[in-house]
Amino acid sequence: MTEENKFVTSPTAAAHWKSFSDMQGLAGKHPIQRIEMRKAFYAGIFSMMNINVAVASCADDGDGIAILRAVEREIETFANDQESEE
Repeated sequence: MTEENKFVTSPTAAAHWKSFSDMQGLAGKHPIQRIEMRKAFYAGIFSMMNINVAVASCADDGDGIAILRAVEREIETFANDQESEE
């Protein structure tokens, strides 16, 4: 995949799933792995949608920023934990 095709411009979850699946090479994987990865992917999309709703519902921008920063820290911690397990 070329660098310019790396990011999805379509706002649909299905388009993001296809991009993710292609980047991970899931087409050649066992069907059960693809099914489980798709479930996890859509669970992540659903979680981010809920976070976005929470941020949009904040009366104060600072509260929304605090939510996003907390999510960012959580993602960074997860990524660091993954690197240390490798």
